[in-house]
Amino acid sequence: MSEEPSQSFFSRIVNLFSSKEEIDKPSNSDQPSDEQIEELIQNVLSIKDSIVKEIMIPRVNISSITETNTLEEVYEIAKDTKHSRYPVFSSDSKKVIGILHVKDIEGKITIKQLLTHTSGLSHGLGENLYEKQLFKLMYNELFDPADYVKLEQRIEALFKAPLVSQPGEKWYYSASTDVLALILQRITKNPINRYLKENIFDLLEMNDTGYNVNLNNEERIMMVHLKNEEGELILSPTQVPIQGNTLYGGTHGLFSSIEDYLQFCRMILNNGKLNGKKILSKKSVKLMIKNHVQNFLGSSRGFGLGFGVLVDAEKESSPANDGQIYWGGYFKI
Repeated sequence: MSEEPSQSFFSRIVNLFSSKEEIDKPSNSDQPSDEQIEELIQNVLSIKDSIVKEIMIPRVNISSITETNTLEEVYEIAKDTKHSRYPVFSSDSKKVIGILHVKDIEGKITIKQLLTHTSGLSHGLGENLYEKQLFKLMYNELFDPADYVKLEQRIEALFKAPLVSQPGEKWYYSASTDVLALILQRITKNPINRYLKENIFDLLEMNDTGYNVNLNNEERIMMVHLKNEEGELILSPTQVPIQGNTLYGGTHGLFSSIEDYLQFCRMILNNGKLNGKKILSKKSVKLMIKNHVQNFLGSSRGFGLGFGVLVDAEKESSPANDGQIYWGGYFKI
């Protein structure tokens, strides 16, 4: 197996995987019989929602994983064995529901991949078991980051999970902006909340924007709502705390007003300047609003450096024009 996870998150991504030599090394044990292989494949193919992406024949005596294993437990299994393929069993251990194929990471994650959500990282916002466990690992069940006191701790939790793809191979909405926030902190030697305030919010007079809400403005907060099964609008159980936040990340957590956000949008539309204050260069803005992910999101939409980009309005029902930039976010109503 590969070495223990590195404490440097940027020199290399944690490698949970067997080396190529270990994968290719023949086993001394007897190989599975044809009947066993056929039964395994049939079990896999019989599940509609199988997590299998490709049929892999596991070695004899290979470790198994059930759907009740946490990501940390899967990490330990992958780290402590010399195998690359793991049958995934149902919670009662009676049926194979998939094959986990653990592969080497090909190359390092780049800044551009982090900006465009093509790094292979995830965010834990999906409905499958992997996403739900990752969400709980990073935020706990109620999106309360109080379990961690530093951004480094949340990123360490993120890097305990396997990548969903090789870096640069596909677009997948992720928590990469947390990694970018930490990189910015390391480069500027400033916590991200102070950096944003001094270099963006103060210059644009975004006085209502920050990670904590002043008690005098508590009544102005619009809480997150959702619709229940009856179609009624109710308060969401998932709310970001409005006060007492000490972990400042890049994925979420800022509170703002319509007026403040409009200031930010005007700055972007004005090529990085507003009211005589320069936030970004014109060249940077042009790069931000350009599609950098080819056709990963289809033929009509793409993704820039932080924004979704409408590439071909004729293929969309949207009344917008080519070049529209947008992003709704997780808490959109």
